[in-house]
Amino acid sequence: MIKKLIPFLAILVAAIIIIYSGAFTSVEAERMAVIDVAGDASALLALAPASGPNGAYAGYEGSGALYLDIGAGLNNGLNVNARTVISDVFTITNNGTQLVYVTVYKNNPLGSRVDFADAGTYGDMDLYDSVTNHTYTFPLRLYPGQSSTISLIIDTTGLGKDDVLMEYITFYARRNHNE
Repeated sequence: MIKKLIPFLAILVAAIIIIYSGAFTSVEAERMAVIDVAGDASALLALAPASGPNGAYAGYEGSGALYLDIGAGLNNGLNVNARTVISDVFTITNNGTQLVYVTVYKNNPLGSRVDFADAGTYGDMDLYDSVTNHTYTFPLRLYPGQSSTISLIIDTTGLGKDDVLMEYITFYARRNHNE
């Protein structure tokens, strides 16, 4: 009888070990999550026209996304063969709860001709990657609740009157400026 009981006990012990080892092949757990989409004015990274006269170069699309319009709406465009500085065009505000580093990604062959600068610096804050043909700005550090007013520096040297400098830009906010 013991000879018959030993295999049964071995199988029972193996089953208990497998059950209590925590091994499993899948698990499903439903959790509630609320993630709202907001327009650029009230998002975690808020983008808004600046309050001064050059804020007229920025506005909101119907979707609530910020746009920059230098040429079509207020005038006929920029001078050719010139370097133009437009101060205080829009603001970026960190409405989040932690420090973020903001970079701008410009996906346009002529995007390297447009620099975004924190108001007052007017230095070249852009980094052009000739391998990917993309331009990124150096990170702008924003603490929670902090805002920065952004100016534009545009170089049209050697361009024609119908050249389009930029069609869209993407803002990235990261906790670590090396990401």
